[in-house]
Amino acid sequence: MGTMIAMLLVLSALAGCANESMVNVRNAALPAQEEPAVTWVVELETVADTVSNEKGQEIAAYSYTVPALYAVLPDGSRLEEAQTEEEARYLEIMAAFDEPFSAWIGEAEKRDEFTGMAKEYWMETLHGSPFTDELTCTVYQTAHLVSISGVYYSWAGGAHPNTSLYSWNFDLDTGSFFDPQLLEEGSGLGAAVHAELSRQARERAAEAGMKPEDFFWSNYDDILQEWSNYAVSFDESGMTVAFSPYELACYAAGEQIFRIPYDWLAPRLSPAAQSFLGIGQ
Repeated sequence: MGTMIAMLLVLSALAGCANESMVNVRNAALPAQEEPAVTWVVELETVADTVSNEKGQEIAAYSYTVPALYAVLPDGSRLEEAQTEEEARYLEIMAAFDEPFSAWIGEAEKRDEFTGMAKEYWMETLHGSPFTDELTCTVYQTAHLVSISGVYYSWAGGAHPNTSLYSWNFDLDTGSFFDPQLLEEGSGLGAAVHAELSRQARERAAEAGMKPEDFFWSNYDDILQEWSNYAVSFDESGMTVAFSPYELACYAAGEQIFRIPYDWLAPRLSPAAQSFLGIGQ
């Protein structure tokens, strides 16, 4: 049991790295940014392997797919070493983007700790299933924004696997991660999104023939009011607000994912915020 608790603590710390790095700096009142002298390119990169014990039995498998940001110069080459102050700033933006993903893909220490605990678990039990640790990401990009949606799946010897939903939203102009609610600009967006999520939740519960306080946790509406603290991401068609199992409802209810299309969002956003999200482009 002590091994299991330690394993869960490690995985929680690993997954939490992304949210801890978020800085709420998005501000539409900032002066207009000049077009960068580079092209921003996001690529998905994967680190994956399986681990066997001394008997050749597979005891662990991990696969982490995360985004990496690159600045591409006019000649088509990637910026690797700064020759000007402007290029130094681009390298800083790349480093800020990559920072929350380093625990997943850049530090062998985390993976070694995961596989080490798998080996210890196999020595203490007769269970024959390998540990699994996976992160997959999808990316949406505009001229100003990179929005990443992540699904983290793990099984570490418990009664069932665990799934956690994550998101990271990066402002290419300021070089920082931001809270989507900062797009509000006094428009009442936060309260409007909360009302829409609450409406969808009541509708979802009614379709199941239940009251919302029985389908979700009894304080579900208080949780929905804090929507921007959960997994909020953007794509070509709109905004997604996603809750991992246990966050809004019991494990058996699964993930709770709500979609809000741009047709609904656009009237509640300034022209600058619409451009930032790529609405209409």
